[in-house]
Amino acid sequence: MDGKPQAALQTIQATRLPELPATIKRARILLEARALSDLSRTDLALDVIAGESGPEIERLRADILWTGRRWRDAGEEHERLVGTRWQDSEALGDRERRDVLRAAIAYSLADEALALDRLRTRYAAKMADSRDARAFAFLTQPKIASAAAFREIARGVTSADTLAEFLAEYRKRYPEAAVAERRRAPAPAEPSAKPQAQAPMQAPAKG
Repeated sequence: MDGKPQAALQTIQATRLPELPATIKRARILLEARALSDLSRTDLALDVIAGESGPEIERLRADILWTGRRWRDAGEEHERLVGTRWQDSEALGDRERRDVLRAAIAYSLADEALALDRLRTRYAAKMADSRDARAFAFLTQPKIASAAAFREIARGVTSADTLAEFLAEYRKRYPEAAVAERRRAPAPAEPSAKPQAQAPMQAPAKG
């Protein structure tokens, strides 16, 4: 896909085959949903993965909802990604902390005070021991979505290239599908031969 969602979508639609292996079909579903999301077709993207499950599906669903600015649902999905890690003794990883921060941002933008309070209660202790402690403490305050500092911190949290991460994970999890997609991609049309110039038509001789 590499930043060209329309081209990716056209390739997937032009190479649909009923006899594809299940692994490749699932990989194509992921690609199609991501491409639709990047084209702001949020509902269609969610429909494509509606019958699927698994960690990669859940993360993609969270990204789709985020891209579509479905803030309440995006917050819930990002919180769901970290599950019950707030109950564990092990420190949160970088991605987990980012998911928690994204959940906080989404809940604030959705004005979901109860959800924001729940998130703060669950993750305050874990986030306090991380480099994101100040950002989490600020983002989980009530009624701060319109503050300039909120927008600045949110930009920093959301600046990660989720497309690059998605493609890297896709190629790692589905190497055969990634190779197959490249092979099935329609070759660019060769430029047609330039027509030879014709001699100018002469005026008919006068009788």
